[in-house]
Amino acid sequence: MPEFPLDILLKIIKLARSTYYYHLKQLKQEDKNHDIKTEIQTIYTEHKGNYGYRRITLELRNRGFIVNHKKVQCLMKILGLSARIRRKRKYSSYRGEVGKKAENIIQHQFKAEKPMGKCYTDITEFSIPTSNQKLYLSPISDGYNSEIIAYILSSSPNLKQVKDVLEQAFGEEYEGTKEFRAFNGYDVFRNKTVNYTDIKDGGLGMSQNDTTVPAAIRIDLKDEDWFTFTDNFGTSEEKVFVAYFRDYVDDLKKIYSKGYLMRNERQMHIYSFDGGERFEPDNVFFLQKDNIGCFEQLQVFIEPKGTYLVESDKWKEDFLLQLKDNAFPVKTFVDDNNYHIWGFHFVNRDVRGTELKTDIEALKDIDTLGKIIKYPESQVTLSKVCNLRNREGW
Repeated sequence: MPEFPLDILLKIIKLARSTYYYHLKQLKQEDKNHDIKTEIQTIYTEHKGNYGYRRITLELRNRGFIVNHKKVQCLMKILGLSARIRRKRKYSSYRGEVGKKAENIIQHQFKAEKPMGKCYTDITEFSIPTSNQKLYLSPISDGYNSEIIAYILSSSPNLKQVKDVLEQAFGEEYEGTKEFRAFNGYDVFRNKTVNYTDIKDGGLGMSQNDTTVPAAIRIDLKDEDWFTFTDNFGTSEEKVFVAYFRDYVDDLKKIYSKGYLMRNERQMHIYSFDGGERFEPDNVFFLQKDNIGCFEQLQVFIEPKGTYLVESDKWKEDFLLQLKDNAFPVKTFVDDNNYHIWGFHFVNRDVRGTELKTDIEALKDIDTLGKIIKYPESQVTLSKVCNLRNREGW
């Protein structure tokens, strides 16, 4: 290959001699930014081209390099590196008319009136740091108290995940039986004692005969033959009900041969017809009317309720009012006779005063006794304090 003098070549390309020798000297010098360039290339590759010069500058500093972001920007241009530009896309789950459109039965009324009345679910995506993997969390929340009743963590948001979380939450369906079975009440309640707390807030945990209880509802229950325990340590609403009920005892004695009011210390459980929710009414009232050759019995479940709980526990009141027409008996004992079970409205002097009076007045009308039903067996879970009488009411 022929060689040409340098002067002729520089003249042809119109390049100054000094410029030529400057660049020639630069090519012979060692690249002082070699280590930084190598690290920039490494960081860029590790993060799949998603890091721009600002984030690469921060990462370089984390790795011990003291460098300005402008220099990093310049070196990235030399290396031909640039961050991927990810255009933001407005999310839309709409895919047209696909499948059947569900009816909006919630109508933004997310609060449920009873447990498991309304349940909600969703799927949330999580990215795992230093990994390409993603996880998908699918919980189910109870609209009654926002409790998470089930959840599934999956690596794929597919139909199996939905089925699994539904199976976990609702795999077993419960409903209250409408068959009521009799038991010998004396065997369950005798020698039992009352379990009560020591909270003194509006009468909680206090004796009904305590001097701090208002005189209008203060009663020494040891001398009352219609109350099964020797005292009542219930809430202030329960004490009001016991005092209110006492005014009707004489009238009821004219109709019924026996009668007694019992505070239910968790011996007797009932389960709602719709969802099988457990419920322990605070009081149970037993009445017996002697007829020719047989006798008729009435059992009434009563739940005193504070005003602030009347609406949130509405399902309990609805259930009590369903007892009269929805339960039926299963005979157990030879001397089984006509047995009726009722439930009262909530007992509350402020918002259920009229209903309470109507419910008690109905006890006087023996023609209103409804269908014959029996009460189911119950478990006893009591602790101490107040003995049950060894007598059978009035």
